[in-house]
Amino acid sequence: MPALPADFHADLAKKLSFFSHKTGEFLVFLKYSSPKIEMALEIDFRKPDSSSSSRFSLRTRDERYKKREAKVLLEGGILIVALVFGLILRLYAYEGALITSRSMAPTLSRGDYLLIDHRAALRGTWKRGEIVFFNAPASWGLEKQTLVKRIIALPGETVAVFNGVVLVNGQPLKEPYLKPHDADDFFPIRLGQNEYFVMGDNRDFSEDSRDFGPISEKEIRGRIVTRLWPISVIGTVS
Repeated sequence: MPALPADFHADLAKKLSFFSHKTGEFLVFLKYSSPKIEMALEIDFRKPDSSSSSRFSLRTRDERYKKREAKVLLEGGILIVALVFGLILRLYAYEGALITSRSMAPTLSRGDYLLIDHRAALRGTWKRGEIVFFNAPASWGLEKQTLVKRIIALPGETVAVFNGVVLVNGQPLKEPYLKPHDADDFFPIRLGQNEYFVMGDNRDFSEDSRDFGPISEKEIRGRIVTRLWPISVIGTVS
């Protein structure tokens, strides 16, 4: 038991209170508090059928515990809501992804951390030139891998590569994001319904639809909207 402060008895007398003083009834309630110790004493000499002051004492303690429990519940509730909200955002709105290859250089570099927008996947709307995050098709032999590439051609279009130039429906595709490269020719193919032709910006070092064929709409998980890391290049990605 901790030692009592030197001024305990003097302070004790000051805090002595008489709540009821009737014939044959006597109640003393004593409470002492300090930064290191808290003591409470209740002496009840009243008749058994009189309990108003006892209820007061119990109510005071109950309220203290209720406030403490309410605080814990509130903090726990806020944490749960935050976790659920974060999970919903991850599943249906946003997700982070780390670039681990050089296939999208110079647009994206190894070590870049990206923000992925899932909302376009819910709408099922994709545009040429968008950089997308997708599950590698089973036919690619890259089971359970996720990749980042750029959409080059859309469903129903014909795509080919000649002398390093991408042709979509026979017309050269403007690609200002590319650096000079020596990509091999690719014979024309026509994309089916819900099929997309994707390629890496680093054409000489990217395995993509030229090697494995188009991807389906259901395999696209989202589009890259922002680079979050490194700090020196934070911003939108296009």
